[in-house]
Amino acid sequence: MDYSYIPILGVRPAEMKALEELAPYAKDAILPYVVLQPWLSAKELASTVARVNAAAGARPVIVDITEPLPIGGKRRSVHDAFDLLRTPANGFERFVEFVTENENFIPSVQLTDLSQLNHQVQRLGALGRGAAVRLHEPMLPYAGDIAARFAGIISGTNLHFILDFEKQNKEILVKAAVSLQAITQIRNALPDCSVSVSASTFPETFVGLDYQDIFERQFHAVVNDAVQSENVIYCDRGSARAEALGGGGGPPAPRIDMANLSRWNFFRVDDADDKVEGFRRAANSAMDAGCWNDLGIWGTEYIKRTAGDDEIDIIDTAAKCTAARINIHLHMQATNGGAQGEAALETGWTD
Repeated sequence: MDYSYIPILGVRPAEMKALEELAPYAKDAILPYVVLQPWLSAKELASTVARVNAAAGARPVIVDITEPLPIGGKRRSVHDAFDLLRTPANGFERFVEFVTENENFIPSVQLTDLSQLNHQVQRLGALGRGAAVRLHEPMLPYAGDIAARFAGIISGTNLHFILDFEKQNKEILVKAAVSLQAITQIRNALPDCSVSVSASTFPETFVGLDYQDIFERQFHAVVNDAVQSENVIYCDRGSARAEALGGGGGPPAPRIDMANLSRWNFFRVDDADDKVEGFRRAANSAMDAGCWNDLGIWGTEYIKRTAGDDEIDIIDTAAKCTAARINIHLHMQATNGGAQGEAALETGWTD
């Protein structure tokens, strides 16, 4: 697990675009954890696989299938394909076969039917790619027992445990004690495994909000210090929310987000005559702010183009704003604040 960052991402347009446009040197530093979903209105599972590989550049990706599928309109054949992957019979045989067919995929252990866990661990051990184990908060009391199932079958050096607290706020630091207890139990069974704590503290409303600290970073720092930085990898939701917001309320006001290592900054325009003017004013405000960092990456170039006189391919929707923010956030977390080495000097961004 020689990575500096594990972002948990969905197969949604903004997240896939942000990952795809990440510079290769930054992309090499991360191990994306992708929760598979149907790609837009595609009918086949192959479209999801193709989009993930296009975004990751055929690099290693942890894949999971446990979150509810969004079904827009009629049910399609791709939903049947996901149902098969989720079938627990024979140690989640269909899921293991799917991972086997995609050589860059690392499986996330399926925990929806614990009666199949031992059989699944045997199958994954035979596959020889290691595995990730994502534990939501209700599962943490069983962390040690789950970890013990892998002992002697899959080496701890090829296992990564993610303690995922999902939607949280600034009070997330109170979860440190339960996290450390679970990590201790996991490490008692698998001393060499790597671990992460994760959550999403991205805000739900931006009225009167100019910035917010990235509380996931603070949470990681507390846990990292407590276990003396031993195989602890930073993990979060890539600056996306853990769950989608409900509909209604009309379109959001134009906004540009700038992500630094430990803070999000928000530039919102509520009084624009039209959305293009609003996003352009927001982009100029971002570039004039003290937090602006011209990284020369796709996300910041997108903001610069929006701030200028360009009329084509600028940030003029909430989805494009999200893609730019996630791209910048992934870069900052992967490079520990935008630090650039020789590889960065040779890498350009692409439209």
